[in-house]
Amino acid sequence: PPPMSRLTSRLADLIATDNAILFVGNALRASHNPPAIEQIAEALAARIEYVRPDRSLSAVARDYEVLKGRNALITALREELRKLQAGPDPLHQLIADAVLPHTKVLTTRFDQILERALDQFQKPYVLIVRDADVPFFDEAKITLIKMQGDIDQPDSLIITEDDLDDFIRRLPTISDVVRAFFATKTLIFLGYDLNSPLFKRFYNQVTRNLSAFRRQAYAVVPEPLDPVEDKYWAAQNVETLEENPLQFLEDLAAAVKAEIQTPRDPEPTDRLLELQKGSLPDRPYKALDSFTTADAAIFSGRTEESQRLANRILAHRLTLLYGESGSGKSSLMNAGVTPRLLQQRSLVATCTPSPDQPLTEIMRRALLETGQRAGLTPPSESFLVTVREWQRALSGPIVLVLDQFEQFFLVYNSFERTTAARLFHELHEDRSLNLRLVFILREDFLGRLQTLEDLVPGLMDVRFRLEKLGRENARAALEDPARLFNGTWESFLLNRLLDELTTPDGDISPPQLQLVADQLWQDAVKRNSGPSPESHPTPKPDRAVSLTLKRFTELGGVQAILGDYLDQTVAAFPTDDQPLVRLLLGALVSSGGVKQRLPLEDIARTADLPPEKAAEILDHLTRQRLLQRYETPIHNQQSTINNSPAPFDYAKPPSFESRTSLRVLPTNQPTDQPTNQQTSYELTHDYLVPRITRWLGQEFWDAQRAREIIRQDYPAWTARQRLLALDDLKIINAQRGRVRLTPQETEMVLATAAAFEDDISFWQTLLPVTDCQRVLLNLLTHLEDAPRARAAFHLGAYPDPAVSAALVKCALKDTSSTVRESAAAAISRLVNDAPKPVSQVAIDGLVAAQADPLALAALIAIRDARPSVDALLPASVRGQITRKVWALRLNRHRGEIVEMILNGLQGGFLALGFGMGIFFGLGSAQDLSILPFLRILGLIYFGIAMAGVLGATVGASTATNQAVFRYILDEERPFARWLSGTTVSAVVMALSFLFLSGIFAGEPRVGLALAAGALIGAGLTAPAIAPLRVGRGIRLGLSALSGVIVFLIANQLLFNQAIIWGALMGLAGGIGFFLAFNWKKSDPLSTPNSLR
Repeated sequence: PPPMSRLTSRLADLIATDNAILFVGNALRASHNPPAIEQIAEALAARIEYVRPDRSLSAVARDYEVLKGRNALITALREELRKLQAGPDPLHQLIADAVLPHTKVLTTRFDQILERALDQFQKPYVLIVRDADVPFFDEAKITLIKMQGDIDQPDSLIITEDDLDDFIRRLPTISDVVRAFFATKTLIFLGYDLNSPLFKRFYNQVTRNLSAFRRQAYAVVPEPLDPVEDKYWAAQNVETLEENPLQFLEDLAAAVKAEIQTPRDPEPTDRLLELQKGSLPDRPYKALDSFTTADAAIFSGRTEESQRLANRILAHRLTLLYGESGSGKSSLMNAGVTPRLLQQRSLVATCTPSPDQPLTEIMRRALLETGQRAGLTPPSESFLVTVREWQRALSGPIVLVLDQFEQFFLVYNSFERTTAARLFHELHEDRSLNLRLVFILREDFLGRLQTLEDLVPGLMDVRFRLEKLGRENARAALEDPARLFNGTWESFLLNRLLDELTTPDGDISPPQLQLVADQLWQDAVKRNSGPSPESHPTPKPDRAVSLTLKRFTELGGVQAILGDYLDQTVAAFPTDDQPLVRLLLGALVSSGGVKQRLPLEDIARTADLPPEKAAEILDHLTRQRLLQRYETPIHNQQSTINNSPAPFDYAKPPSFESRTSLRVLPTNQPTDQPTNQQTSYELTHDYLVPRITRWLGQEFWDAQRAREIIRQDYPAWTARQRLLALDDLKIINAQRGRVRLTPQETEMVLATAAAFEDDISFWQTLLPVTDCQRVLLNLLTHLEDAPRARAAFHLGAYPDPAVSAALVKCALKDTSSTVRESAAAAISRLVNDAPKPVSQVAIDGLVAAQADPLALAALIAIRDARPSVDALLPASVRGQITRKVWALRLNRHRGEIVEMILNGLQGGFLALGFGMGIFFGLGSAQDLSILPFLRILGLIYFGIAMAGVLGATVGASTATNQAVFRYILDEERPFARWLSGTTVSAVVMALSFLFLSGIFAGEPRVGLALAAGALIGAGLTAPAIAPLRVGRGIRLGLSALSGVIVFLIANQLLFNQAIIWGALMGLAGGIGFFLAFNWKKSDPLSTPNSLR
């Protein structure tokens, strides 16, 4: 350790510059008597006959309170204190002598010995005992914070062990102040027993969530600690100083006096503190703009909130600032909190989620840009190394602020949100980083933030809710900035204005306050200064500006000023431009009713305007303080938005490390050099959103939702070729024709549509053929089977050798049978539609690999779908492929073929069995009159059976013939099928009649039997299967008529029976055969072979 004289001088310098805190305990004493706290503990123990080994005041007080009550405990403490204390001892007098007006003193003493010492030395101080006292901080006075309360405020006392454990919860504001001091100041502990478990517990409570990297602390101990305890405190960053407290304080008091009396050399410019400085703005009010750090001078009415939030940020590693839209969250952070953090040597980098680049990159650039403005040089290593190096250089924490964090849920998809949340968790948990994270978001997004708690434990533990302005704070926000500009508010106007701005809940919206005040100020300045060519006239220094109630009334009051400002700004445009202005403003509002920052090109597309025209309108709105304009560098590594994405290997997604690493790239790295600037715009405040929302109909907001989906998912498409979700695609499809897309965005939608749908014709028309083809070819590498299968199917519409080769590869190599079949079907389409050379490429590729079962299966599938491929097949394989195709079709339609044959068999049996069967049976008897009834019935059954078998044979044969034509052969050829079916029926019927004539006639009449059978077979079948495009009823009548005619002829040739018998047989046969071959209502001959 350095010599005590040198260390004392350094501590005195820290006290003189307000960088050290005196932490005074109960054990500080000048005499050898036990500390007063121990004497009080023993006195209380004696009163209740306390016998436990733990004789500390907290343990004894706990039992005392249990036995006699809280009031009795307080009374006893007061009595014992009066016995022990007569006045400040020399040690406390030295403390009072050493401290300066800005010094902060923390103490765990609840007596008033320090106050008496300060009074004795006539040093004014502010006493902080409760959270409610914190706003009374006064930098011109000594601040005395009594962490365990004050004996004169009994309900503030923290005495018992239970009280100590509950300290953080009971006094959150004071706890934040204490933790902030621990994080940013050098602590000097006086009067503490470092061996005490109670003190260790308290110390760990305060420092639990702080970074391991913080300033060195010192503890003055009268006697050396044992080596273990000394090593323990060294690990806690506390150096023990073995020194007599009296001598130490005498030296320190003398060193402080010498320090303040010695002229200081001018200190070099602190560029960190320079960040909070800025010239006075051109006017005292911000209208709808947010306050920036440079506006700290005119930011008023939020002193208490600024100090509390600054302490909370320093005290905790992660803080959530939230509030209603319009409560002034960003302004509080920028103009109220950031200057206080800079004074504590904290580097504050602020960024906002944006759709144009990943959040990790936005955070990195914000940190680099802020650090460079503060004179810090980034190392050419990782983000974390940069933070560690800079925290050493600053001797203070680095604060990373994520403003408008609700945008995080609007512009990033779930994968990007998860990646960022994991990074937040890593930063939060790494205690080697002296880093603070601050999230600022609207209150209505707390529910969505809660979804990240599993990824970022403790995300919502430390919160700060910002209320809107109260009446007195609003008054200060009006009066204080005006004074800086030689302006005054008439008291009647102030009261009237605050009355009109106050809501039923009793609060005032900061943007409304600022907008009305700015309008009144500009009006007063113009009246005071006369016409000015400047857009924002400034009053002359020697001429006061007065804001009066009379003029406020003339302007129409608050409602007229607020309600008309936006409408008047739009109405100032030419009439033809006003709808475009509304569309451009609408583009800057999300479908969820939140303002959003967008690049100029995206905004221009919303209104279907050239970027130049849109920029002209937007810049005018910026000058009217309705918009903010941003210029951000576009880096080569992120310029993919203007280029088509490279093919992506879906089988090798990027690693987590590559997605989350934040690298500070060396300045000589060419890929990190900006090539140009991107212009973006954003509404100045959410207060404008409701009026803009009412301007535009639901159709616009539905289209806006589609635009947001595309913007949100496009980065993942460019980086990983990630497709849209199906539900998102449906939303976009519903808005097609109403949403303008870039070619690159159209490619993303086309790929998604191709992966999920059969009809992609609309999106194909928006892109050149070569781009469509490239997108579908890239989709063939997708991880999932369905997108690959659909991509292969759609590629069949692109007659190109490269497509043919890709489809062949897919048909041979893909692991999914569905994809292979889809590729074969696509090749079939090429065979049918593409020029022969293109088709030949695919067929030759498959033939060359025919030894591969997959290639043979593909050829069979293609030949099955496109018989014309025969012309492209070598003769050596053509027959083999054709036979396998027939076998494939037979197997595929086995059920239909069997059903068709059974129906033919059944129809034929019924037609001839009940038509000819009765005639055959009865005609076989010589004299029916002599036969018994049962004999006659037996003959009828026999005849039906014989004729039925004949009909079934003919029906089954003809149905088989029809099934071959319908399901096995390549082409329909209706006439050939009709002729073949009729011929088969005639031949089978003729042979059957020849056979039957021998049985029933005794001697066969060959010629007549053959002629009658052929005539009946042809006559019954021909009209039943004829390819006639007429109604079913007409065809049934023709079949019946044909049956009657042919049977009458056959009756004359062969049967020689009554005409009525012939007519009845023909009628039954014609109807039966028609039903046999038309068993479904649809005409079988009209069903194309594409059913295969």
